[in-house]
Parts: sequence; structure tokens; C-alpha cells
Amino acid sequence: MKWSVVGLLLLGVTAAVCAAVLVGSLRSSMRSSDATKEQALGNVEVIVAAKALPALTLVAADSILSKTVPKDKLSAGSYSRPEGVLGKVLSRPMVEGQTFTAKCFATDGTGKQLAAMLPKGMRAVAVPLARHSGLQGLLYPGCVVDVLTSFKVLAQKDHTRQVISTVMIQGVQVIAIESDTIVSAEKDPNAPTSANRVGSGGRQNVTLMVSPQEAQALQLAVEHGSISLAMRSPLDTSPVRGDPTELTEWVKALLASLSEPRPPEPTPVGPVPPPRAGPYGPTTRPQPVVVQPVVKPPRNP
Repeated sequence: MKWSVVGLLLLGVTAAVCAAVLVGSLRSSMRSSDATKEQALGNVEVIVAAKALPALTLVAADSILSKTVPKDKLSAGSYSRPEGVLGKVLSRPMVEGQTFTAKCFATDGTGKQLAAMLPKGMRAVAVPLARHSGLQGLLYPGCVVDVLTSFKVLAQKDHTRQVISTVMIQGVQVIAIESDTIVSAEKDPNAPTSANRVGSGGRQNVTLMVSPQEAQALQLAVEHGSISLAMRSPLDTSPVRGDPTELTEWVKALLASLSEPRPPEPTPVGPVPPPRAGPYGPTTRPQPVVVQPVVKPPRNP
């Protein structure tokens, strides 16, 4: 056997061994890449609906579940923690098992969120507040007010038109002033708010939370009279009792109080203090100077 043939055989064996090593290395690298890719994809936790939920539902703890899904099938804008969805209002209906996303919820401060926050049996009613009202700029969403109304009625005594005023509703919560609501997102305290602006016609719309019966009474007062608000302390829950005030009776009482004689001033009790000394002595004005006439004796003749 020639040495050239032996050299070729050795070279072929060496090339085969190198090829085998190279193929094995490539396979190992591919397996490692696949494992890394699978690990990168993995599974994640998402929050899904535990049951079918209609629109305008306030998401509670019994309405959600945590579910594991592949990361490559994760919906955009989904939530991985319950804190992201609890207390929010749905803007669309959801089916059981559907993933919560940012598009499922109403924007903070919108009417949908405000409607969902109303307690059961309560209504939101907007009333116009006149421009001359002194409470413009003082009211804020969440404050408590009394609703006062004034209107004309037919007197039973002389059948004349009388103007009366009365407290219609007490302890009503203001839930919105123009576009600022109790569920609006926090704003810059230096930025202008709707509480300082007025609507068309110089009126400011204030939304109150009332019962259905109170809503009917407010509608009558708006259509046939005028409404004003009186702010009260949120801690003051005692009701105020009193009869309606008639304009004529109030004017008569005012005139009577003005015509009554004033009571005499009370006599001071204790020693009377001495008069303060003035620039001319103990009295405040100078004493007159008395000039005595000079009498001359008679001359002897």
C-alpha cells in the first residue's frame, strides 16, 4: 500500500470526525436556542372575568379570577394583578373567562362611571344655578347642600298671588359641577375647574344625588319657580324644621321691627368716672373771664 493512499484515508477519517463534531455542536446550539425561546415565551398570570358581566358593572372581588396563559397569546393591555381592575366600571359586556383589558373600562370621570357609582334607588339630577348665586366658586363635587326653592302661590285669605320660599330638600350631596364629578381624575390644583366656570346663559349646572320622589319635586321647582343652594357642614346631619316664609309676612315683620321704639340704654353700674382733664384744666372748655368795673372815688369840691 502506498503512503499516498494511507494519507488520503487518514485525511478522510479526520474530516469525518470533524464533521460529526460540528453537526453535534450545531444540534446542541439549536436545542439550547429552542429551550431559551420556550423559556422566554413561558406562561403568565392574567385577570379574567369569573362570570358574565353586563356593561356599567362595578368590578368586585367575586367577579374576577386569575388565569395562566402562554405569553405569546397575551392580549394587549391586559392586567396581571387584581388591583388594576377592582373598583372600575365596565364600558362593555364581558363573557365568562374573557381577559380584562384597558379597553373594557370607562374613562375616569365620564357619565358611565358616575352612573355606576350611584347607590341603588338614587338618581342624578342636574339643576341650573343662577349666576347671581353667591355659592358659585365655593361648591365642589362631594359637598353637602340644602335645596331652597321660591315660587308664587295663591293665598287662601285674600286670593292674591304670594311669593313663598321654603327648604325643599336637606342634606343633598353634590356629585358633579359642570364636567367635574366626584369620580374625576385628580387635576392640577392650579388649573381652572368647572366649578369656576358658568355655562350658557350665565348659569351653572349642578348635579345632585336625590331619590326619585325628590327628583320629581326638583323638576317642578325648576319649571315653576327658582332654585338656590345653601351649603352646610357634612357633619351636620340634624334636620331643620320650619314653615315656609311668605314675602308679605316677612316684609310686615321687618317693618314692624323697624317701627318699634328702641329700648332705653341701660344705666351704667358702678361709680361714674371723673371727667378727663382737658387742655384748660378739669373741664373740656375754658371758663369765661369776668371783668370787674373799676369804681373811682368822688372828688372834693
